[in-house]
Amino acid sequence: MPRIPKFTLDALIGRLRDISRDFRSEPLHWLNPGDCGGSYCRACCARAASSEDMIDGGWGGIECDLQEFCETCGVALECSFTNYGVIEEVHSAAELDAIDPTTAWTLVRIIDCGYPRLTESCGDFRYMPELLPELKKIWKSLNSHTEPTESHP
Repeated sequence: MPRIPKFTLDALIGRLRDISRDFRSEPLHWLNPGDCGGSYCRACCARAASSEDMIDGGWGGIECDLQEFCETCGVALECSFTNYGVIEEVHSAAELDAIDPTTAWTLVRIIDCGYPRLTESCGDFRYMPELLPELKKIWKSLNSHTEPTESHP
């Protein structure tokens, strides 16, 4: 059995970036006031809008508890994860046998999103150190499979 390379957050981010390299996402949009919470890509939101609706969203930093997908076409939508979202997405990924491009892209956004949550560039792991064992488990999973699985919403 091949030896698993040493775990570092930078190495994990690099491997996840490789898996999600060709992944496509869109900014998160919704209809205001009429939709009551639907999440869409821009094109699907425009198609779903009535004459009374205003298309809202499309900017960065929209907080989500979990990875959002367009309700019409299924494309992944860009958001910033709440603390709950970070924990849940990492817990879920750690339970997978293999990491697909969708999950890899989500993890890159969580781990290397510019927040002082998890990145080595912050100098330590103070913010959510309880996630370190699960990130190591994901690292082991990534290094025990040679090909990523297919992506699915």
